[in-house]
Order: sequence, then structure tokens, then C-alpha cells
Amino acid sequence: APIRLSAADFTSTTSSVGTPAAMLINGHVIPANVNVAPLALRNALDRVSLPLARAARVFVDRRGWTRFGCSSLDDLGLEFFDRSGRTLRELASLDRSLTRLPRLRRALTGQDGGVRIHRTVAAWIGRVASEESVGTWIALARTTSSRELRDLVRAARSARSAWPPGLGPVENR
Repeated sequence: APIRLSAADFTSTTSSVGTPAAMLINGHVIPANVNVAPLALRNALDRVSLPLARAARVFVDRRGWTRFGCSSLDDLGLEFFDRSGRTLRELASLDRSLTRLPRLRRALTGQDGGVRIHRTVAAWIGRVASEESVGTWIALARTTSSRELRDLVRAARSARSAWPPGLGPVENR
């Protein structure tokens, strides 16, 4: 089914003369004179992240590439899409993380009341977070740059910790 944008995605405020002054899109105030097409596209891409990740997981778990006569996921990717199988593996991993960490799923979709976090950021967090630490990771994702968050995830993985460096419970410090 086609993805449709609803009034919940685009709400506007009006100026004193009755013309739209700004719109609120996914928690961001956008001036009325800004082209919202890229934002609408991002919104649509965010909406397909969950079903796309689920489909990738099923495909990877069931070794779907064999039905196409390929010996590996990478062979399928190169043969049919001129890409490696990495994208499908990453999407499948994201679905596993979202299943294990419901709070991360809600943050990805914005259903937790905050600004949606990007699919790539959710995948990074899913590689390291636990049920106990995921809230801290989500807060960091919303307040730090992607580069800083990536570095924090790397540091936590290197330390074999589910917590961002210096932010875990006392026994992990």
C-alpha cells in the first residue's frame, strides 16, 4: 500500500494575517517558505524502516537467496542489486534489536513522544544497548551528533559494556 502522510505529520500555525507562518513536522518547527518535500520523503522512509527490517530478517533467517539460485547473500546482492549483502544483514540485525528493545522501536518511530531517531543510529544503539541502558542511549542520540554517538558506541563495544562510557551504573564504572 502507498504511504500516505496525514494531518498528524503536518500541522501548521498561522501568522497574524492568517497565512501559514510555520509547520510542525515530527517535532520540528519548519518555516512556511521551506520546501517540505525532503522532510516528507524522510518521514516516508522512516515509516518503511520497520517493515523493511522485518522483511530483511525473514529473508536472511530463511536463507532466501537460495531460492534465487545464489550460494550466499553477498552473491545475491552482487547478482541482482550490484551491492553486497551487508545492507540486508544490517536491516535484519536492526529488526532483532528492535524486537529485543521495544523502547528503541518506539524511539525510531517517534512513538515515545520524542523526535524520531535515524535508522542507522538505532542500528548502532541496538548493537550495544541492554533493556536497562537503552534509555540512556536514546537520550544521547537525541542530544549528540551522529559522529559522537558512533564513537561512544565503539567505545562501549570495546569495553564490552552496554552503557555509554562514564554513564553506566556505579558497578560498571
